[in-house]
Amino acid sequence: MKIRSRAHAALAAALILLASAGCETLPPSTGAADADARATRDAELAETRKTKAGAAAKEREARQEKLAELERKLVKLARKGKAAAAELELAQRKADDERAAAALGVASAERDLANAEKALKGFSRFTLPLAQAESKLAVDRAQRRFDDSKEELKEILVLYEDEIDAVRAKEIVVARHRKSVEFAERALEIARLKARQAAEKDLVEQREKLEHAVQKAADSLAKVRSDAERQGMSAALDRLRKEHAILDVEEDVADTKRTLQELKDDADGAGNGDDSPAGTTRE
Repeated sequence: MKIRSRAHAALAAALILLASAGCETLPPSTGAADADARATRDAELAETRKTKAGAAAKEREARQEKLAELERKLVKLARKGKAAAAELELAQRKADDERAAAALGVASAERDLANAEKALKGFSRFTLPLAQAESKLAVDRAQRRFDDSKEELKEILVLYEDEIDAVRAKEIVVARHRKSVEFAERALEIARLKARQAAEKDLVEQREKLEHAVQKAADSLAKVRSDAERQGMSAALDRLRKEHAILDVEEDVADTKRTLQELKDDADGAGNGDDSPAGTTRE
């Protein structure tokens, strides 16, 4: 019995030792697992931060490239704006020169019309009445010479009618006066023809020529005015287009500057958000 009791006691002591040995080995096993988990989590966080840092770097590079592109665009727009302003000034000077030339053309056409109208008026008031009066005077003079010649012939015939001894003298005198009458009659006919020609042809053609000159001058003036007006409208349209081109450039500059400022503000904001240390671990 004693031997069995000792055996049981030894077995119990061995079991107690085994149990205590098992309890002492468990804590070391649990601590190693936690360290492995923390290492894995730290590695994952480091990889995440690395990925984010790469993405942020690419974003900053793209932003800087965009900023540089906008800066270059502003320089080009500045040159374009100067060129547009120079073109506008050139167009304005050209329009001024054309307007001055058109004004001179209109003034010249107005003078031509005024001169043509003045010539027609002078013809109606002076040339025509004078020509008619001269023609009538020429006819009247010829008529008077003809009448005087006929009267003188009659008197000669009466004078030598009863003189028998003066036959030769009578023939000579009568023949001379007959010729005078004939010439006076022919001169009268010529004067009448000239008066008729002047009244029905020469003066009519002269009037028509003057009237045509007036109409031609009026048409020329109307054309010059129309050309000047059309030229002015064309110059105004060209100037308006160039002014709009300048406005477009100014609007493009304003939009580009606004976009550039927004990118700079975003870059500043992104820079402030990346101030946390890369090695900091948040648990």
